Amino acid sequence: MPSGVPKASARGIPVALVGTRMSGLRFFADSFGLVIAASAVVQLGPTAFWGSFSPVVASIAQPGERERWFGFLGALRNASFAIGGLVAAVALTVGTATAYTAVIVANAASYLLAFGLLLSVRSPAPVDPSPPAPGSRSGWGQVLRDRAYLLLVATNYCYAISAMALNIAMPVYIIEVLELPGWVAGVLFTLNTVMIGLGQGLVVNAMQGSVRTNIVALGSLLSAASYVVMLSADWTTVAIGVVLVLAGAVVYTGGELVAGPVLTALSTDAAPEHLRGRYVSLYQLSWTIALTTAPVSLTWLLEKGPTALWGALTAVALAGVLLSALLRRAMPLAAAKVTNAPATALPQTP
Repeated sequence: MPSGVPKASARGIPVALVGTRMSGLRFFADSFGLVIAASAVVQLGPTAFWGSFSPVVASIAQPGERERWFGFLGALRNASFAIGGLVAAVALTVGTATAYTAVIVANAASYLLAFGLLLSVRSPAPVDPSPPAPGSRSGWGQVLRDRAYLLLVATNYCYAISAMALNIAMPVYIIEVLELPGWVAGVLFTLNTVMIGLGQGLVVNAMQGSVRTNIVALGSLLSAASYVVMLSADWTTVAIGVVLVLAGAVVYTGGELVAGPVLTALSTDAAPEHLRGRYVSLYQLSWTIALTTAPVSLTWLLEKGPTALWGALTAVALAGVLLSALLRRAMPLAAAKVTNAPATALPQTP
């Protein structure tokens, strides 16, 4: 990875380490109550990890090439999902307590490996961040008054809600509403994982020269189009429904491929260096709220019928298009083009 790491940015690494220490708790649970308690504690890990992950990456990757690095890490994560899913499938096929325990132990070991790798991360060329200008606001007051960044958070919330559809809405819709074979939902997840794992790098390379907000708008439009395709599957035969669902999954994944790396890179590039951790924490809050609200809201909409569900998700995706247009006006960095190359200076938000 590139050099030129700000000294203060590396402070996020110890926080990220918290997320790697809690995986093995479930191994010692021998009752339902302990499983619930362990699961609650384990959730502290992802909260700490994701709040510090982006600042750590931003401290290592230079401005101008962060889309490429965030895209690469997203692809690597999806490849890991595929491996984990395969291992879990083998354990379920074996169906013994030993197989399940082996999966838990292997998972805990993978987190210990991540812990060791994070410990090895060092700043190759520490540089003290530039101090804030005299008289400028600092702390959370500055963060919450940054209207351009708040607009970015709102834009990402629309993206995050769309990201919840894959895990929450689509499987239930496919099996319970369309009454398609269960393997269709499995193929849908496989398509999503393989496309991101293999295609993310190609997509990020193809972004070069495109305006960031145009890419985010395209991702939102692809999400909206996928929901229309999903809804149309309710009006056809089973065979055609299978084809439409899988086609919708391809279009949906296209939205993830284009929008995700740009939004994450913007969340770090647009944050003042001395407050990057707080800015990115606010950005991460959009994901947390989406994770909290989506299960209830999407399930409730599904009870109202397919039109209510996919219509609401389409409206959210189109809201993302509108917000990305507003973001282009409010944030110079959002109006910049993807370069996939280190930049000596990027336009800052006023």
